[in-house]
Amino acid sequence: MKYFFLILLICAVLLNSCGFNCQSYLDNDIKPITINGIVVGKQKAETGCFGNIILSNKNKIDTLSNLCYCVMSEKQELWKYIEAGDSLYKAQKSLIVEVYRKDTVKKFDYPCCSQ
Repeated sequence: MKYFFLILLICAVLLNSCGFNCQSYLDNDIKPITINGIVVGKQKAETGCFGNIILSNKNKIDTLSNLCYCVMSEKQELWKYIEAGDSLYKAQKSLIVEVYRKDTVKKFDYPCCSQ
């Protein structure tokens, strides 16, 4: 019986440590970067809820990969809102993405969903 609880504890620890953690991803991978460019296009991945945004900045093309578009919060609907020609900006240490379109600035929380 004591082995059962030991195995159960080990399984719980392993399952918990293998799961995707949005907050950890945002803190470690997204907060440190700056995003600054003009949206050239966007494309959904073949499966899942992720897509890529293609940005142009100073004649260089960059891709914002694995952006989640299956979100429930309106503040995270960056994917749904953006279109080619919009300017995107996210400051380092921030999770707010600003979208500039003509005379309008709209702010979104950087979206995250587990894979």
